[in-house]
Amino acid sequence: PTACLLYPHPTPPLLPSQESPNPPTLSSPLCYIRRTPLPHVMSRMTTSVHFTGSYAGILYWTGTRGNTTSWVNPIGEHIRVSVSSVQRGDLSHLVEPVLDRQVFFTKNHANSWFCVEFLNVEVRPTAYTLAHRVGLPKYFIRTWVFEGSNDGVGWTFLSRHFNDATLNERQLRAVFPVPDIRDFYRFFRVRLQQNSAGTHALVCCCFDIFGDMRPLDPSTIRQAPPQVPVQPPPRIRVANTALPLPPPTTTTSPEEPTPVDAPSATDLDSLTPSSSVPPAEDGGVGSSTAVPAINNAD
Repeated sequence: PTACLLYPHPTPPLLPSQESPNPPTLSSPLCYIRRTPLPHVMSRMTTSVHFTGSYAGILYWTGTRGNTTSWVNPIGEHIRVSVSSVQRGDLSHLVEPVLDRQVFFTKNHANSWFCVEFLNVEVRPTAYTLAHRVGLPKYFIRTWVFEGSNDGVGWTFLSRHFNDATLNERQLRAVFPVPDIRDFYRFFRVRLQQNSAGTHALVCCCFDIFGDMRPLDPSTIRQAPPQVPVQPPPRIRVANTALPLPPPTTTTSPEEPTPVDAPSATDLDSLTPSSSVPPAEDGGVGSSTAVPAINNAD
């Protein structure tokens, strides 16, 4: 068949590509999945999961094996999640479907990000959803970019947000449209530039993406390098054998060479790049009072 439609209601509506006086919108209760064969590769079917009122997108579809089983987090089997840093929280909370009391936030580093890599499919996005932590009325994401990639190295801007106050105390979860995207991508990254407190800590959870997906073409897959924060090289301790021995003070036992102190944990921590923007005056995430402020919100 050229199309296979699944409808949660008795009367199938017209597809968005058909002329209809009332096409589905972002606020419509309609939710449908459409499968159509690609014209040039008949064996690679596209599956469309569009946002029409429910936050269940492609990640939810993957975690429920096409809405046929109960939800199982797809990390490991179907997707891989990486982040620029972790101050507190679990990576699985980034892709949980239901907003509850998930906790995840990065350190206060410039350009903090998280990335979702699809292992078995590639996606042409039409929208994505993000949520803010329950019980924390600050550090809302404000200025950020949404990016796509096929190798985890070269990134394409898919959408930009400048001082976007969509997420706030009254609205902890929202959907952000991504218009006019023609290419498919395997990697998707949310990269923060500033939050509502003026710092760079990325506080979010419950990410999902909507659009068209298709199986990966194995011949085009390129192994992505691991995405880890760029750290300055630590100071290296010089081996004692490389130091010249001092002259002996007695005729029986020479002095031991003076060891070169290894860098302490505090010294290594000081090498971690920090934000160029000073922390918020109220003790924002990343400041000296950040962890107690976050913990008290649990």
